[in-house]
Amino acid sequence: MPFRLPVRERVDLLNARLADVAQAPPPPGASPVGTRLYGSLVDPAVGPWTFRGAWFSILGAPLWLREVYLVDDAQAGRFFGRLDVRDFRTIFAGDLRGFYRSAFAESIRAWIWLVLVLAAAWWWFVLRPPAP
Repeated sequence: MPFRLPVRERVDLLNARLADVAQAPPPPGASPVGTRLYGSLVDPAVGPWTFRGAWFSILGAPLWLREVYLVDDAQAGRFFGRLDVRDFRTIFAGDLRGFYRSAFAESIRAWIWLVLVLAAAWWWFVLRPPAP
């Protein structure tokens, strides 16, 4: 499904809403709880750069999208700017399914670990028989 906004309007909105990056998100694996980059969206109208989502994550599993960064993945993750989530959804409405699908695909191991940890905690604190 193509983007809903025409190319010119998308680029104009992006130029108006793209903010400077004060501080890049921490590298993956810095802590078990925090922000990690997942997902990618490439818009040919913007150029060869990629939009990557900064997700709040637990054990690496992304739970909710906090910000979106315009990144040059070819140059070791050089950050050009950031977008608010609401602006990102407005500008790229109509073709975000691939972005969320790629975020899930990149984090499938983290989701498996999170489910295993939650199942073990459930067993330990709820289902485990009491000690005699």
